[in-house]
Amino acid sequence: SIYKIKTDGTARQKINYDTTWHINLSEDWIYYINTNDEYGIYKIKTDGTEHQKIYYDRSWDINVQGDWIFYINLDDEVSIYKIKTDGTARQKINDEWSRYINLSEDWIYYIGSYKDKYSIYRMNTDGSARQPVD
Repeated sequence: SIYKIKTDGTARQKINYDTTWHINLSEDWIYYINTNDEYGIYKIKTDGTEHQKIYYDRSWDINVQGDWIFYINLDDEVSIYKIKTDGTARQKINDEWSRYINLSEDWIYYIGSYKDKYSIYRMNTDGSARQPVD
């Protein structure tokens, strides 16, 4: 579950009752993977209201940037997808095994497959300009 607490240790509050992984905070929303619902993508307001399912893909490694959620789709050969935070405009970004994604500006960084010796790669957030990171 997600909890929040003040920095002085007071006012501890439970936000949700889901088994929660890969928490991302963006403005007044918390985005996360709900393993109670077979790894679906969810969001909830930081005050615990407006709990919503965004999309069901068996997901992992979510990263929120602006209006987009980038994630690993476990049902599609562990490739990278993105979807709008309102659940629309879902797009596949790459066609390869990918793990541990992270975003920085217009780049997605990730680890490639064992065939690539688990090397680090980057590509634009639209899936173009894939290149190894030295």
